[in-house]
Amino acid sequence: MSIFKHGDYKAYFHELIEFKGSAGRGEYKRIAEFLGVHPTMISQILSGEKHFTPEQIVRLAKHYGFSKDEIHYAILLVEIARAGSIELKKQLIEMKEEVQKKSLKLANRLLASTELSESQKAIFYSSWVYSAIQIAASLEREVNLDFFRKRFNLSLERVREVLEFLREAGLVIEQEGFFKPGAKSTHLAKGSPFLIKHHANWRIKAIEKSEILSDEELMYSVNISLSQEDFKRLREEMIEFIQKFLKTVHASPAQDIAQFNLDFFWL
Repeated sequence: MSIFKHGDYKAYFHELIEFKGSAGRGEYKRIAEFLGVHPTMISQILSGEKHFTPEQIVRLAKHYGFSKDEIHYAILLVEIARAGSIELKKQLIEMKEEVQKKSLKLANRLLASTELSESQKAIFYSSWVYSAIQIAASLEREVNLDFFRKRFNLSLERVREVLEFLREAGLVIEQEGFFKPGAKSTHLAKGSPFLIKHHANWRIKAIEKSEILSDEELMYSVNISLSQEDFKRLREEMIEFIQKFLKTVHASPAQDIAQFNLDFFWL
């Protein structure tokens, strides 16, 4: 549940409680107990004309595990609802839209990543091989030159070349002929000149894989028509899914390697 797609904090909390289903029963009472007020007051706020104070929304946001940006956004929504003048409300809405715009930048919603130099990026994103070998080094088994050569059907010379670069960049570590991960991941921000090449590398790989796709793997493409509002809502839900996806992946045992583009297949 993301608060950034809402312009009304009450609508957000109603959706949050509804989303919790049976677990949301008695949520008004739990919120009241947490804030030290009567449950009737919570009902008057979320379903009436009253509003939370900034202090209350901060406590409530922390209770629900909001990030700093989400807390900031929630405070602005409360301040907008409580604003006593058109001028103040207009100013607060502009501030809210800036925070909302920032939230749409995927780089600000994902985990911190390794920053390569521009010259390193030019090499790393020149071919899918670099990121494939980097992630394969994280497997929970001993991996060496021969493993990479066989897994990716590469020459030994090419594997050595890629690993030498990854070692120098700090992306893999060599220990007695076996390789382990250095930094966990890299990320290209929107606008990077290397982004198109990175996407193209993996989409070409997906096309190659599509001819031998197994039943357990997934590829899906569709042309659609929809409203601008639904486009924004679905984009936000996709970002939420990517966050959940990465959280699961980071906690998952490294037993094998896969690629995800909204295509999902084994490498």
